Amino acid sequence: MTIVENVADSCIIFLVGCFVGSVFYFIKGALCTSSNGRRLTGGVRAVITNSPRVRRGAAFFVLLAAMEANLHALHVQGAFNKALAWGAASALFSVRRGTRDAVGSGLMAAAYGGAVGIAIFNLNAFVEDMLIN
Repeated sequence: MTIVENVADSCIIFLVGCFVGSVFYFIKGALCTSSNGRRLTGGVRAVITNSPRVRRGAAFFVLLAAMEANLHALHVQGAFNKALAWGAASALFSVRRGTRDAVGSGLMAAAYGGAVGIAIFNLNAFVEDMLIN
């Protein structure tokens, strides 16, 4: 992948993350408000209130995609790519809260990423096995 393709993919991931986060908070705000006809207003208010969270989540997934692309560019293959990428991205996002929190957050995210990576790796092997038989 070239740098231009990586930047284009990152922009798409950021926009999709912002869209999905906005829809999530709109639905959450619309459902949690009173039933006297103010649901639309509650949904819009929830999107505006939670916009920093939406941007932060979308930026996290862009950083995650960049980490995975770098691991792929370094020819690191295996089920633990996601663990490394999730751990590094989470640690980078937690650095502003201190070293101890960054390490803890990175290790916890690496555990989640490892579980996701192993599940995806095994699922791909299962699908390939089913297609062969």
